[in-house]
Amino acid sequence: MANWIEEFSFKTCTKWNVRTSVPNGKYIQCRKQYVCHHSSYHKVDRENNKRGRSKNTSCKATIKIVIKVDTVSTRKTDPFVKDGLLAVITIFNEHNHNLNTAEALRYLSANKHIRMKFEEYFTDGMTITEAIRYHESVLTISDCPVEVFANAGINPTYRTIQNWHDQWRVLNLGPRTGEGVMKKLEEKKETYAESGVSIFSQSEPFAVLILTPIMKRAHDLPLSKKIVFVDSTSSCDPQNHCVTFLLTPCAAGAAPLGVIITHGQSEKAYKSGFSLIKNNVKNAFGGQGYPSIFLTDNSDAEINALMTVWPNSTSLLCIFHVMQAVWRWLWDSKNSIKKEHRTIMMQAFRKMLYSDTTEEAQKAFNSTLDAGSMYPKWQKYVIVHHWEHKERWCLAWRDHTTRGHHTNNYSEVFLLHKIGRILKKKILEFSNDRKATARLYFESIIKKSNYVTKDKIIVENEHYYVPSQNDQQLMYCVEPSIGICSCKEGMYGRFCKHQGIIYVYYKCVRVNFPPITVEDKFAISKLVLGDKAPCKTFYEGLIPKEALHQQLETHPIHLPISETHGPDVNNIPENNYNITKKNVFKSTTVPNEDSLISNTQDSYTVLEDIKTLLTNNVKQFSQSTLENLLKFKNRLDKVKTEGQFNTFLATAGSEAIPLRRREGAAIRLQPTTISRRRPGITRGSKRLPSGRPALSDHGTSKKKPRKLLQNIKHCLPNGKSH
Repeated sequence: MANWIEEFSFKTCTKWNVRTSVPNGKYIQCRKQYVCHHSSYHKVDRENNKRGRSKNTSCKATIKIVIKVDTVSTRKTDPFVKDGLLAVITIFNEHNHNLNTAEALRYLSANKHIRMKFEEYFTDGMTITEAIRYHESVLTISDCPVEVFANAGINPTYRTIQNWHDQWRVLNLGPRTGEGVMKKLEEKKETYAESGVSIFSQSEPFAVLILTPIMKRAHDLPLSKKIVFVDSTSSCDPQNHCVTFLLTPCAAGAAPLGVIITHGQSEKAYKSGFSLIKNNVKNAFGGQGYPSIFLTDNSDAEINALMTVWPNSTSLLCIFHVMQAVWRWLWDSKNSIKKEHRTIMMQAFRKMLYSDTTEEAQKAFNSTLDAGSMYPKWQKYVIVHHWEHKERWCLAWRDHTTRGHHTNNYSEVFLLHKIGRILKKKILEFSNDRKATARLYFESIIKKSNYVTKDKIIVENEHYYVPSQNDQQLMYCVEPSIGICSCKEGMYGRFCKHQGIIYVYYKCVRVNFPPITVEDKFAISKLVLGDKAPCKTFYEGLIPKEALHQQLETHPIHLPISETHGPDVNNIPENNYNITKKNVFKSTTVPNEDSLISNTQDSYTVLEDIKTLLTNNVKQFSQSTLENLLKFKNRLDKVKTEGQFNTFLATAGSEAIPLRRREGAAIRLQPTTISRRRPGITRGSKRLPSGRPALSDHGTSKKKPRKLLQNIKHCLPNGKSH
């Protein structure tokens, strides 16, 4: 009976509800009367409805179905029963409303087959919106008529799908709060364990630790015992659950060490979550049990919990979050800071934050107080909230152990990606040589290193002294054993051009070397794939090593670097050293000293001739020369690399070194891309014009920009992401 009603409803674009039902009797098996779903049965009168559009039209259409009993007596008295026709269907199909209009089709209910499809979508990980879009795309590909998209029986409404999703979620994922959460977790543990995911939980206080196979292997990364980024996202659901991510740097960016879910952001909640890692991860943080440094934002509850669980670690603050907090404080109306003073005070604070030495930091601190001397609240805020724990955020108290990481923005980026397939895809792009960021950075460093020859470098007890590019009398000390340099960029453990020079001439590879080696790619592959990762030779370069000697004399060869990170790299034989140097870095071959001296003398001779010509021209055209000479000097000041200087000489600076750098002056796009721009956006490829807006602009409100330095410069409040 139900199947027949469902088929009849689908073919006639109607929906029928049971009005009365009579159970088994002497002469019938059952009897049911159906009414149209636009009838007044169980509905408020249309005039009294105050909750929106009503579908009550008091429709009188009905269907009456009677199924008779098949007995000897009924076969004698009823000829239809004798012929096997037991059902009697009476249809009164006169509706007082339309059946095939868009609004009428909207009120239809979907059948169980459509619901099962959407439950499959949810099981595959789709959200409500993703499931709707996918279902509509399937209907589009099937070339369905336009009327089908208005039919809620085939294309259900959002509210219907939301109701299905709520029921599916409770059945498969459990309730959001209460004891049912822990019960459902216990039920699902075995299912998760089959795919290698470990779930650890406790009820009081509520905390859940999630460890995927990638996270377990990430604890074996070399930097997991050195530095860990911690960041939390609160108010993830109506119950105010908080999700905390722990990550560590790796060759592909950052690798997750664990995901913790807690109820709120109290110190007690954080402590329970961090204790799950300490008690359940055997090889936590490279087997050390704790990292040397935690890099967090300025959350007292989070920091106190970390120091309680891992007292041997050091807590440092993300400098981006520190500056963001100061800028928001300056914009808070209750602090009464005048707008014209905000940028000045913020710039003074930035100078204090980026100080290189403690002496510079102390002077910058006094300048910061002087910049806001008319605001007692500012002086108290700087002293109490920042200067008293300056070791946690001021760069003057940091060293190479941070490896150049001063922010936990890796965590901000990680929140944009799902933990599963998308994260795996992003990381594998690095090992499969689909990301050139590290290689391009390394090549840019090497290009900057050709201003000095090997004889200019002083070596003393594994310390290398490299002259500065701008001042040959200034020498920077490079210590490859720990990967630091005394220059401003390398003093915090980043790979600088002076370390690049030492690599070019001495082949020293250490911990902060850019991740471009075969070992780096293989390690990332092992992180994602585990035992399924290909062998190390799969990640070697285009030219095999055994073919190198045969092709060296006839073809330039670009080889991937395959040195290992360790002390043995300094013991490479001289012949192998020359081969690698000549072919990997075509611009870093050490020049012949005789030819170098000859070329330098010729250059100085030509330079004297140019000086004489310029002097004579200045004397002859002195009235209109000063302004253009200043432009010439400005262009020459902007020369930083050999390529820029050679182009400057070839073009007299007119095209190579502009006075003002205009990034993105014109971005050429396909015509179809421009046609998809929304109203109010320019149709050209150049930057938006200044002045009165064009007539096509509709004055749509824009979000606050999240570029902190730009907002400080223009004295604007910084936008929030979460």
